[in-house]
Amino acid sequence: MTQLLPLVLLVACSAAPPAESPSTPETESMSASLQPFEIQETRTHDGTSHTGMVRATVDEVEVRRLAGARAWQALAKAFLEKEDWEAALACAQQGVDELGRDYAPPSVRDDTRMKMRAVDERLEAGRPDHAALTLTGILEARVAMMGEKLSGKLAE
Repeated sequence: MTQLLPLVLLVACSAAPPAESPSTPETESMSASLQPFEIQETRTHDGTSHTGMVRATVDEVEVRRLAGARAWQALAKAFLEKEDWEAALACAQQGVDELGRDYAPPSVRDDTRMKMRAVDERLEAGRPDHAALTLTGILEARVAMMGEKLSGKLAE
């Protein structure tokens, strides 16, 4: 029985946490991966380019899609300013397509799908300017929803 006592004491002592944990490459890597970093995606239409940026704590497909959609949004706005309705429509549609269907958080009621019909109606009525403004607005709303959905992964 006297031989078991030192073994028990040894186990009890080794189980106690050290007063201060030394930094290891693994713990440094884990903490570094939580540091925000910039993700940039560049998109081009008719020789004009814009870069969308996201500050994030992870590099995932959804985060990159958000950055890409922001680039398309900037392009759509630039073409709106030039009154190039067709280019603005094309860029806004590319942004909507890049975000895909899973852009809204579960708690958000999305009404942009109904507005998509209005884009077609405005085009049929010969108002590409109104269609481009509407579609760019839809993209802007969806980009905001995606940002809200990814808020736990973003540092913005």
